[in-house]
Amino acid sequence: MLKPDIRSLQAGDCFGWDCAYHWLWPVAYSAAFRRLERIAPHDVEDVAINAIRKAAEEVEAGKVESFEDLKGLVVVIATRGALDLIRRKQAECRSTEVTESIEGHKELLPADAPGPLELANANDVSQLLSSLMVKLSREERELLRAYYFRGWKQEEIADDFGKPLGTVGVQLSRALKKLREEIGKNPELMKELQEALR
Repeated sequence: MLKPDIRSLQAGDCFGWDCAYHWLWPVAYSAAFRRLERIAPHDVEDVAINAIRKAAEEVEAGKVESFEDLKGLVVVIATRGALDLIRRKQAECRSTEVTESIEGHKELLPADAPGPLELANANDVSQLLSSLMVKLSREERELLRAYYFRGWKQEEIADDFGKPLGTVGVQLSRALKKLREEIGKNPELMKELQEALR
């Protein structure tokens, strides 16, 4: 099937959008599935459809210049939608006022997930580290977030960022070194981190 012309999509051509859907659906589904496979597999289709719908709105507003840009936009929207969904579900778990067993939320957390106390401490550490990360470049922050906060393996990061595996390892090491230097400059922050990690 031929890729549709972006101008026909901007004009609202129904046949063009049918063709576009056949190209965009696997892209959107794959991006959502990759993030939600273990945590919320039943939400993958909704996230993918929503990504295509939002991207279509951008096309109709004249904000997309080519079909390749449209495919990239769908990936970005689907990925963000999946990550937002994960954050919402995890926030719901943490904010539940009713006393209930964490066992009831196994579908939201990996099998080897930390307990509630560890999650609270991890959240404190995360906030402290986030305040330090403003000293890093945008790329370094994204790499550290992917590795430490999202729990991605270096191979996954290399694939997602389109970088060689060795480059990811080197950049992660450099970013960590910068963080250590910043922590070393601030003894009060070091004390807070140590208390949070107890």
